[in-house]
Amino acid sequence: SSAQDPDKRRALGKPTILMAPAISNAEEIAQQFRAERIPAACINSMQSPAEIARLLDAFRAGRIWVLTHVDMVGEGFDLPACKCLIIATRTGSFPRYRQWCGRVLRPENSGEPAVIIDLTGMCAAHGLPDEPVQWDLLTPPCGPLTKRKVPCNKCGGYFDLKREYCPHCGAPNRWLDGESCFAPGSFHFDIRVLDPRYVSMAMQDRRRRKEEQRLQTELLSPSYSFGGDAVGRAMNNLSGWFPKQLKAAGIPVYDINTFIQSDEARDHKFWMKHFTANDLRSNNQAKAVRVYKKWLKQRSSSATRATSIARPT
Repeated sequence: SSAQDPDKRRALGKPTILMAPAISNAEEIAQQFRAERIPAACINSMQSPAEIARLLDAFRAGRIWVLTHVDMVGEGFDLPACKCLIIATRTGSFPRYRQWCGRVLRPENSGEPAVIIDLTGMCAAHGLPDEPVQWDLLTPPCGPLTKRKVPCNKCGGYFDLKREYCPHCGAPNRWLDGESCFAPGSFHFDIRVLDPRYVSMAMQDRRRRKEEQRLQTELLSPSYSFGGDAVGRAMNNLSGWFPKQLKAAGIPVYDINTFIQSDEARDHKFWMKHFTANDLRSNNQAKAVRVYKKWLKQRSSSATRATSIARPT
C-alpha cells in the first residue's frame, strides 16, 4: 500500500480491526501489514485463551495497530476501543453488519470520526452505518424491504437508487442508464453489487415517470390504422387532424392523449359519425371541441354506469 493511499492516510496509527473471511486470509493480511511496517496480529479460534488475551493487551496498549480476525468479536466479546474498521468479508445479516460498525462508533471515541473502509460493498447492501434504524424483532431491517442505496460514480457518496441525481454532488445517477452503464447484479471495480430486481423496479419507475411527462407535453401518434382504401385513408388523416385541432383550441395535451389511447379513437364508426373528408380542408377547431366534449360526457356517463353496476346492493 502506497503512503499516498487515501485510506492509509486516514487510518494510519488508529486502532484498527479487520474482518476477514477465513483464518488463512486474516493471517496473510496481518503479514502484509507487517511488511508495510504496520504492527499487526491475527486472533483466531485456533489460539489459546492466553495467547488471545496477550494480543488484546498489546492492542489495547498500542503496540499492535491492526487486529485481523474471523468472527472473533461477536456479541459479548470484550474488545478494546477501536477507531478504524476494515470490512474484508461479506455478510447477508444486517444486524451483524451493524454490530461490526458499532465497534468503532462507540461514545468512548471522544467525538473523533470513525474510519470504516468497506472493501466488499456492505454499505451498498445494508446502507450507511450511521443511518437511523427502526429495529423490529420480527422483521429486522434487511432483505428486499430495505432501501437499496448506490454509490455515486463521481463523489462516492451513497444515495437511494431512484434519485435522478446524487444529493451530495449533483452528478447524474448513471446506475439507471441501463444501456450505457453496468449490468445489474454484476461486480464493479471495488466490488459494488446491486440487487437486479430492485434495479429493474427503479428503472421501470423512471420509465413510467418519463412517460407521464411525455403524455403531458407531446401529442402521441396514433398506433392504429384504418386501412389503405379511400375511406381508410380519410379516417387515418382525421385521426391526426383531430388532436391538432384540439391542441390549437387549448385542450391540454394530456387530455388529448387520453382520447388518442381510447377505444373510440380506434373505432372507425366514431370518425364516420362525426366527421367528413371535407373537415380535413378546414381548421374547424370549434367542431373538434364539440365532438371532444361530447365524447368526454359519454365517457363520464359510461364510467358512472359501470360504477353503479359494480356497487353491491
